[in-house]
Amino acid sequence: DIILTAGEGWAKKLKRLNVKSKIIITGHPQMDQVFEKISISKKKIMKDKKTNIVLMTTPLLEHGMIEKEKWKSMIKDIILSCLELKNSNLVIKIHPTSEKIENYKEILRELKVDIPIFQKENLGDIVSISDYVITYAVSSGTHYGIFSKKPVIVYNPINMSLDDMPFVREGLATELKNIKKLPDLLNTILPANDEKIEKFISKYMYKFDGKSAFRVSREILKLMK
Repeated sequence: DIILTAGEGWAKKLKRLNVKSKIIITGHPQMDQVFEKISISKKKIMKDKKTNIVLMTTPLLEHGMIEKEKWKSMIKDIILSCLELKNSNLVIKIHPTSEKIENYKEILRELKVDIPIFQKENLGDIVSISDYVITYAVSSGTHYGIFSKKPVIVYNPINMSLDDMPFVREGLATELKNIKKLPDLLNTILPANDEKIEKFISKYMYKFDGKSAFRVSREILKLMK
């Protein structure tokens, strides 16, 4: 009887397919958690003047999207490139449930470097004290960086399509294919502006207000009555 969609983009797609059901745009409930965590994250003032970078990882390896050696090589390239930057701090935030922290500890042992690795900690807090967010491929966590008005870099050595990275296609994040160009990119990249963010929200999420699950529940209750 009804189809609930995350944003305007899906609604238009369903209409083009001549779907006859009633289509209601509610926003994506998953984004409610992002909204809540960003809202409660406390902005911390760093005592030093170093550039703070967070590497936000995604479970490509665990989802079978990349071979382990290629994955290790990719992570090492990012870490080493960040460590070459002067006056910078790097921390790693891995997926809270889908990734194994031991895999990252193994990489750090091989590189003989000591870098903080976070897993269960609040991503919003970590992003709030960062100057730049570096990630790769597709991650819902990318929205934390975008909506916290941080410059977001998406490293894409595996040539993922822009269709799989709408935040890059819409200009909210910057794609990087050659990791050696990271220093130059950090000198020029800026956070996404409000106009682009609002356009992205309208197209893919409807609203970013923490009430998407409420709108979904309300429509289900209406149908039950």
